[in-house]
Amino acid sequence: MTEFIERIQKFQEKVFGPFTEDRTANLIDHIRKECDEVLSNPDCIEEWADIILLGFAGATRTGAPPELIWDTILYKMDVNEYDRKWPDWRTVE
Repeated sequence: MTEFIERIQKFQEKVFGPFTEDRTANLIDHIRKECDEVLSNPDCIEEWADIILLGFAGATRTGAPPELIWDTILYKMDVNEYDRKWPDWRTVE
């Protein structure tokens, strides 16, 4: 997985240049547009993949090494799965 994150990082730097706050705002806008596309077509796996790739792109823009990005994703999944209390989906709107 870290090799894939490195690939995303190299692509981002090559195509979009170095990190700046303006580029972060553009990335967030792009994520919003992709979310709208998912709302229009929720069964389209390619639109979901776009959101995932943009999330990885944002993470690489923090300057964190790929290993830390991957470890943080695993950590956050553990937090969501084991440390948080979620309401019963059948009783929440």
